[in-house]
Amino acid sequence: MSGSPQHLAGQRAGADVIAAGDFVAEFESALAKLAAQAGDAELLQLRIFVTDMEAYVAARPRLGDLPAASVIEVGALLDGARVEIEGLASTRPAAPAPPAGEQDAVIRLRLAPADARYARGLAAGSKAMEIFADLETELALREGGDEGLCVGYDMVEFLAPLRSGDFVEGRARVVERGRSSRRIAAEIHKLMEVDDDGILVPSEGPVLAARASVTIVVGRTPRPEER
Repeated sequence: MSGSPQHLAGQRAGADVIAAGDFVAEFESALAKLAAQAGDAELLQLRIFVTDMEAYVAARPRLGDLPAASVIEVGALLDGARVEIEGLASTRPAAPAPPAGEQDAVIRLRLAPADARYARGLAAGSKAMEIFADLETELALREGGDEGLCVGYDMVEFLAPLRSGDFVEGRARVVERGRSSRRIAAEIHKLMEVDDDGILVPSEGPVLAARASVTIVVGRTPRPEER
């Protein structure tokens, strides 16, 4: 059961890191200090203050997976910092690891021209939701022998754009089991991206494009003999 939320005071990088002028290093240092303050508690939410929003946006692909976050641009921070991070943590225990041998539900596909909804081949968020739904169905079939029923999403985040031509991977796992319900954590990563001429766009690795937490109910579809 979750404990009381813990509010974490704002953290900035040390003076030497700030002086070096590397935004990513400064961000990671501030986040590490916040995590140390949280201890064993789970970081649930971040409030990120930056003095240069463009620098944050440019650095975002290199910052890795983050909890849900609000980003606020401010005029100045103490000590000449460009980043300060405060947060909310919970003593809720981490989700248990899946049983030995249990595999994630995985979907790999390339987004087609028909998936483009906006300029420059940008796909709508509904495409990510479609992938999440298919992952949920696979897990429902494994867990209860039927396609299951989605009860609701308690969190959905769209973190990077998906475009026609992108190669993506969706992955999901059961993180909590109730009597007939299953809570699922799902992610979509962009594995490869091409430009308008079909040339591979260099990247440092998979980019987390979307993630979600959803509850489904399984084992509720009547069998033919029960109808």
